Amino acid sequence: MSIPSYAVNSLMDKEKLRGEENWYAFEENIVRFCRGINATWVTSDKTTKVADADVALDNAIGFVLATRLERDVEAVVKDKYGGWEMYATLKAKYTKSTMARRVAARKAFYQCSHDFPTQSLEQFITTVQDKARVLTDMGISVADTEILDVILMNIHPAFFTVRTTLLSQSTEPTLTSAIGTLTSSPALNYDFVKTEEEDTSRLLAANAARSGRPQRKDAEPRSGGRTLDLSASWMDDKGYRWCDVNSSDCHRCGHPGHIAAFCMFSMPEAIKQRIMDKVHLNANMAQSVAEMDAEVEQAYQVHQAYGTYVIPHQTREVASPEQRAQETRADESIDEH
Repeated sequence: MSIPSYAVNSLMDKEKLRGEENWYAFEENIVRFCRGINATWVTSDKTTKVADADVALDNAIGFVLATRLERDVEAVVKDKYGGWEMYATLKAKYTKSTMARRVAARKAFYQCSHDFPTQSLEQFITTVQDKARVLTDMGISVADTEILDVILMNIHPAFFTVRTTLLSQSTEPTLTSAIGTLTSSPALNYDFVKTEEEDTSRLLAANAARSGRPQRKDAEPRSGGRTLDLSASWMDDKGYRWCDVNSSDCHRCGHPGHIAAFCMFSMPEAIKQRIMDKVHLNANMAQSVAEMDAEVEQAYQVHQAYGTYVIPHQTREVASPEQRAQETRADESIDEH
């Protein structure tokens, strides 16, 4: 039996097998190829021997497979000719379970990240399932619940709303139904904005740059000799940290599963009081900074009046009135002598 030319041409467009690094992509192509020509026994783990009626087709498949191997891989199946025997040998070679492979495969599975919008939700789910299949091929059982857990753990925050819906269901959904719910739900218009709070020393530096005057080296907020921390977050009696903008959970209440824009948790009175205390503290600090800024301005004006005058291309020191009076008395004393 011959292989249809369209099937051969389709396989020829795929990447050749280089080794362990692209085995799973190559395997997927071979599985589809064999299914397309009704030769599923080639990739079946249940096959122990090729039926006599399929030997001719199996040999033809083996010939095609040999053309899709890089030179270094050809040595692995040097004495193999049939498609089933060749495929089984390659799979045993590149899916053999070792400690290094198991650790790498588990890490890749659990840390499978969702790079949205570059990677669609469907692509992310397929990637997680492929990583699970790597472990399965090593003889490690991966339950559907574990696959779903990894999907929900690593899904992009744009899908946190539907994730919360799934997590709050009274009955745990199956993998198939959960995937159906996820893929049928739209993503939120969610932008990550990295906020950075400026401390007072940076603000003073900016003011100094705008006014053209030098900044005092000790111009920074103080409280009892200690630098004040302008960022803050507070933990409630249940262990949730409120107002933590660096958290991967809600930046308002600290609970997982949603973002601050959709937060519906009531803020505890104790947290409200701490925030108000912080506001008053920052107001007092701002007043102190204004006073320090005024001192810097006064020192700058004095410096401009009696200190260094800036003239294009040169700088000269101008003596203060006290210095000039001292020099005059010295000159008069010289003249008397």
